[in-house]
Amino acid sequence: MPNTTKKRAHKRSESRILWVTTALFVVFGAILFILFTWARIDEQSGLAQQLRELTGIQLRPSMLPPAPEPLPEPEPVVMVEPEPEPPAPEPEPEPEPEPENLDWSTFCQRSTLWPESLEITVDRVVNLKFRDRIFGEIAFQSGQILSVINFSENGYVYGKTGGIEMAVQLDATNFDRWFANTHGKAYTVTYPEAKKNPRAIDYEQQLITELRRWLLRAYHTPLIELGEDTLILQWPTRTRDLAEIDYAQEALNVARAYLRIQSELGGSDNYASCEIRDPNTNALLGSKGIFMPRF
Repeated sequence: MPNTTKKRAHKRSESRILWVTTALFVVFGAILFILFTWARIDEQSGLAQQLRELTGIQLRPSMLPPAPEPLPEPEPVVMVEPEPEPPAPEPEPEPEPEPENLDWSTFCQRSTLWPESLEITVDRVVNLKFRDRIFGEIAFQSGQILSVINFSENGYVYGKTGGIEMAVQLDATNFDRWFANTHGKAYTVTYPEAKKNPRAIDYEQQLITELRRWLLRAYHTPLIELGEDTLILQWPTRTRDLAEIDYAQEALNVARAYLRIQSELGGSDNYASCEIRDPNTNALLGSKGIFMPRF
């Protein structure tokens, strides 16, 4: 009897142990299931994250954070060429120096500034006059070229046109235009208006005196007469062959000197001729006339 009782008690003990063990496995399994489920779904808890890391459990796909939206493709970078720098401003040109002012007397002395020629800009008819007598006339037209010889203090330009020596007032030429084009940037000049010299009271006496002084210096003889039509110079000669003598150039020089001197004294003659004669025989040694119009 006792053995039967022991066996029954032993069986009941084994049954109780098996039941407890089974209960423990169920409870422990439930706890693990709950832990694993919690670890699978709880993304906030640090303990759940550590448990997932230890056991390799992954979050449920439905519980994973949404995949980040793809970043927009970057727009292509457009290389903008830098705008060219504006050109540096050009330095302002230095102001041109003011033209030098020349008085007329200075211009008359500086032949390097003179023109080779000027153009006559007026039409004019000039009488050939000697000692207030008219011997003819010559017409001049605008556009004629005057080759320049000299300039006078009282505003005349001396020159030649068509072989004729003449004196022309500057305002009857293109002098102003020529000077502005040639020297305008460097010089300015104010020339005097041509003024007629007042005729001396003792004009005839002064004229013959000045003419004889000139002859003494030039030809060493004062023997000249003012004829009605011509100048007559007595010039002794030592040669007997008068055919070899020709004083035409000397006669021209005397006529030119006469016109210049009488003009300075206020005369109005523009034509003169001269005869050079032997005082002993009255033979003609040379003659020449010159027309020097003035306007």
